[in-house]
Amino acid sequence: LCSEVEEILEKEDNILLLNGDFIIVGDIHGSFHDLLRILKFIQENQSKVLFLGDYVDRGSFSLECITILFAMKAMYPESVYLIRGNHEFDSLCSQYGFKDEIINYHNPKKQACIFKNPQNQGLSQAKSEDMQIYIDNYDANYNDINCYNYTENLYTAFIRSFSYLPIAVIINNTTFCIHGGLSQKLDQVDNLYKIKRPIDTFEDNKLLSDVIWSDPSLAPNCMYVPNPRGRGNLFNKQAVANFLKNNSLKRMIRAHECV
Repeated sequence: LCSEVEEILEKEDNILLLNGDFIIVGDIHGSFHDLLRILKFIQENQSKVLFLGDYVDRGSFSLECITILFAMKAMYPESVYLIRGNHEFDSLCSQYGFKDEIINYHNPKKQACIFKNPQNQGLSQAKSEDMQIYIDNYDANYNDINCYNYTENLYTAFIRSFSYLPIAVIINNTTFCIHGGLSQKLDQVDNLYKIKRPIDTFEDNKLLSDVIWSDPSLAPNCMYVPNPRGRGNLFNKQAVANFLKNNSLKRMIRAHECV
């Protein structure tokens, strides 16, 4: 699946020029239940869809989320579009859950270990026996306890496919879509074409780092100031107005927020 999606993404440009009606979705972050709700909404509206990055990490179901999104991209490459967020990098996935989720995915024996010494948790002996019965029944459902074991090769395959994700989208020649936001280096959208994929790290490219990390600001006077996140900028209303005017665009849609 990763190889198939990688081939599709490699043929797409850094900036996707799309037309039509779109549903645009922000950060998923491993929330499979939210993703299912969103997919139902998309199906009911029979619309194309653009996801703005951050599919993995933080939530408990990163693997399920990225698998279903990649499956959709493979099946409907002209209707489903994915761009890159700041979490689709090894440096973030190694810290915020995706790598650990794959390497230690739902091993029943590891789950059972939580209850092996219930006295340490202040439980009574009766409660301890109940727990042991639960463990025995739980393990009995798995003839092969390694049925959910994945290797680091799977993680590496996802990280490699992430390196080909496009960076931005322009819809109907009016709407600029990006994960994070603006940069002093992005006076013209076409500057994004200069970034060469595959991209393994954002550390070496200030423009890329800015557009996947930056956030809006209410500051009235300073168009760009350092971002408290430690990456990217804070950009104000005037920076947005200037960018849209310079590129003959009407609006910008971004993600990179809790809501």
